[in-house]
Amino acid sequence: MKRELFENVLKTGLVAAVIAVAFPDASMAQALQNSVTEVKAGIANMPMLVSGFAYIAGGAAMLSGAGMLKKHADNPQQNPLAPGVTRMALGGIVAAMPSFLSYVNGTLKSNTEGPLQYKGLQTVGELKMNLMHQITSLFS
Repeated sequence: MKRELFENVLKTGLVAAVIAVAFPDASMAQALQNSVTEVKAGIANMPMLVSGFAYIAGGAAMLSGAGMLKKHADNPQQNPLAPGVTRMALGGIVAAMPSFLSYVNGTLKSNTEGPLQYKGLQTVGELKMNLMHQITSLFS
């Protein structure tokens, strides 16, 4: 066990050394600001990718749950109801997560001097207006 771990660490170290020799600019990280800028530009579309994955995974889970409910309807003695309902509910939660997080992000304000803070809502009408704006922005 220890020998396998040692061999894996040694192999990883050798690969890192080969990369450092082959690409000295990338391994030295002399221009840290350029590296950070490249990483920020590279992950700029990450929220859209994660949202797309959540919609697809949630839809797949709901379809799988619907199939399980169909099996339960065909043969209730052999196929219980709970797994199908659970999978449908989890699929709905996963599919709704990007919209919910977008709403939560919309309630945050940014201060350049401090961390993100929640905006205080003055009235229930303001909450209703904010919620309606978030819902209508999904369809536009």
